[in-house]
Amino acid sequence: MAAILGIPKTGDDFALQRGPDLLNRKSHFRQLATSVALPLPHGSVATDPNGLFKAVTSLKSETGTVIVKLDNGAGGVGNVILTSNKSDPLPGARDTRWVSWPSFDPEALWSEMTTASCKTLVVESYHLARSLFYLEYTIQDDASIAFVNSGSIRLRKSADRSERALIRTGLELPSDLEEEQLLAAQAHAYRFVALARDLGYRGMINIDAIFAQDGRLLFNEANGRWGGGSVLHNIAVRLLGVDYFGCNVILSVRNVRSASFRAAHDRLVKDGLIFDHTRKEGVIPLAADEKAGTVECVVIAPNRPAAHDQQHRLLKS
Repeated sequence: MAAILGIPKTGDDFALQRGPDLLNRKSHFRQLATSVALPLPHGSVATDPNGLFKAVTSLKSETGTVIVKLDNGAGGVGNVILTSNKSDPLPGARDTRWVSWPSFDPEALWSEMTTASCKTLVVESYHLARSLFYLEYTIQDDASIAFVNSGSIRLRKSADRSERALIRTGLELPSDLEEEQLLAAQAHAYRFVALARDLGYRGMINIDAIFAQDGRLLFNEANGRWGGGSVLHNIAVRLLGVDYFGCNVILSVRNVRSASFRAAHDRLVKDGLIFDHTRKEGVIPLAADEKAGTVECVVIAPNRPAAHDQQHRLLKS
């Protein structure tokens, strides 16, 4: 389609050979990240139930908790966390399960998680996070690399106590990392982005990472595509300018109850929350899921307390 439309073809040869698949698979991420010495959780790639059993057995003693990831899953929906400790749902997976290691059944988990098109799992030691965040870059047609944005990933527990996954409430830009932490993460991530560039990839790329509770920086995965932060960043640039990071906070707020996009807009106007172009702050309805009766909104505020206050007002009714 790009060729038919006459869109510049930089990077097309790489894409036509399914090159971006290299940057959207968890097993490939471990392989590529290791080659540029990114700090990773201990782990391995499993391609059959026996490999899964060996990986879980070797990793379970490090933290008592292991995460098993479907190679081509997204948003944590393909992941399962296994733990020997009684635990509430943990970030990064669709299910957090208490297991007695001697009774662990690799055949059952393999059958449950793999699909006809994906017979690869990634197994890693699981570390509790103090900060969950991402870094996003763009690789330009001229092969230059530009840092785009960084955001924190926000989660909450479900009101349903039987729910085994945390609910993703949205993103917060910029991330709440301390400057020293952000610089350290950027220094590592740049090496991975440079490798993607050297392979021939052009376009947006984002990398997920955590600072564990023990202070360690650990990278989880990369995605050679637009991410959720890409949309927020572009909205902010259009409304606030390219330097918005220094004096604004941007939140995405999911699952705001509303019957329709129009109803959400009218409510925001009535409550005085709609984005004000003069003050450069307020709320913008972004997308509606009329079947679920919810709308995703973007909050633009001058600081974090103001942004969180507007989020509270959005979700309270």
